[in-house]
Amino acid sequence: MSEYPKYVDYGKHMTGGCQGFGRNIMKWPEDLIIGGIHRDNGTVTKAEALQSVFLVAGPHDVFLRFTGAKPDVKPGFDPSTWNDFKANAVIQAWQRNFTHHIYKHHLNRPDENVRVVHPLASTSIADMLEEFSQFQFFVIFIGYVLMILYASWTQFDWKGWWFSIQSASLIAILGVLLITFSSIAGLGLSSMIGVNFNAATTQIVPFLTLGLGIDDMFLLLHNYQELYLYSVRKNEIGVLLKETGMSICITSFNNILAFVAGIILPIPALRSFCAQTAILLCFNLLTTMFLFPALIASDLRRRKAGIRDMTPTCIPKGKITPTESTAQVLSTHNIVAAVHAHEEREHPWYSLEGILHRWYIPMLHNKFAKVVIIVICCLMFGFGVVGLYQSKLGLELADVLPEGTAPAAFLKAREQYFSFYPMFIVLKGPHIDYPNQQTKIEQLRAKVAESDFVIKVDGKTSEPYWMSLMRMWLISLQEELDKGFEKGVIDKNNGSLYIRSTTDERINDEMLLARRLVCSYGTKYNCEGRVRFVFKYMF
Repeated sequence: MSEYPKYVDYGKHMTGGCQGFGRNIMKWPEDLIIGGIHRDNGTVTKAEALQSVFLVAGPHDVFLRFTGAKPDVKPGFDPSTWNDFKANAVIQAWQRNFTHHIYKHHLNRPDENVRVVHPLASTSIADMLEEFSQFQFFVIFIGYVLMILYASWTQFDWKGWWFSIQSASLIAILGVLLITFSSIAGLGLSSMIGVNFNAATTQIVPFLTLGLGIDDMFLLLHNYQELYLYSVRKNEIGVLLKETGMSICITSFNNILAFVAGIILPIPALRSFCAQTAILLCFNLLTTMFLFPALIASDLRRRKAGIRDMTPTCIPKGKITPTESTAQVLSTHNIVAAVHAHEEREHPWYSLEGILHRWYIPMLHNKFAKVVIIVICCLMFGFGVVGLYQSKLGLELADVLPEGTAPAAFLKAREQYFSFYPMFIVLKGPHIDYPNQQTKIEQLRAKVAESDFVIKVDGKTSEPYWMSLMRMWLISLQEELDKGFEKGVIDKNNGSLYIRSTTDERINDEMLLARRLVCSYGTKYNCEGRVRFVFKYMF
């Protein structure tokens, strides 16, 4: 290691890029290696990011390397079962272990803001998406429990030491469970017909369908309370569906058709998301219109029997049988009495209706609150317009990956410091004469290199294409062959060698290879009329 400098001037060496192990053809542009560059008189003095790329062998290459090897070449290696699939599994396992060790390396200290290493392999994003495509059952359970608590809180009515007869918390809880079971049934049907699950469907669809399904359930419950309060005593469920069913069907059909329209999207993940949501909404609609009214009918029987809510097995001590005159009076004055009862009813402060009547509605009547609300709405509209103007179309891959993960951090860092994208120009057509139109192809590449948005090396495009590399190699062979002719080592006519051994200092491997390529056909040699690989005047 004595030939290497002890204190390397990295800024000087990295200015303008650096050369790879193939120095004649491989030169890495500066923009591809370092990012966040600071300069002084054109020389790099500081860089905030350094990018390194490691190429990994393919599965077939690894398979060929160990084909026919002895069992003791690697621990656990079995030559009899070695194939391409196992070679691919070995490569993926190596990539996962490599990124894990780099991420957990003791020199990777993101908390100290000294050095942050962001590793990424070809398996990292696939593994991360596969992990987050699984159902997060604990999160879903917590969400559904909170929804059950909210539904029961909005429908409860307390009297004395227990729920009153007018409370409807039990059917609210059962309604949430019904929507849950219908969503599970919809997911089962989606899986059966072949709709794929992904991160969007597993993380969003359960909560989205729960919210939309609960919305219709609350609408039924609200009208059920109103109908009971207004003393509808005949065909209650029919009147309820007559008043509410049409609006539920229209809104549900609109939501279903909106997601069905999304099935034509060309993105498979979004197409699966829309298909699953449409199927689950159909199940929720059927559940809300057919099963949930049955629960309401059973709750209606409980109320008529005078049983408190949340105690379905309790039986009242006595049963009140109204006389005929009492029934007539009720039938005559039930609506007026119900209206007055509704207006004079005192709602507890801890209930949803109590919060609305005690604080929210009086606040809306206050003039100062009206002005504040209008100002806030105007500010929100203004912020929305500014945000819409500054918004950018498109979705980056880093936006899809979960926050706080190594792949997401890598992609964000690359977007910040190495924001470049590959571009390809494909020449295609039956009348393209590649050998005789190389000059035009070079002119095309030169025109592309003139753009300020193209990364260049020595004024040219950063990546030479296959024909230019082949031409450079052939020119180097032609130069060696010309040297052989000038030195008299190779006969120009028959290609014979005028040396006793190939170890002669006047000849080398490139010269021998050029002789074979130009002069030989089969086992014979003839160099007449075949003495050039490439005509330089073409370029």
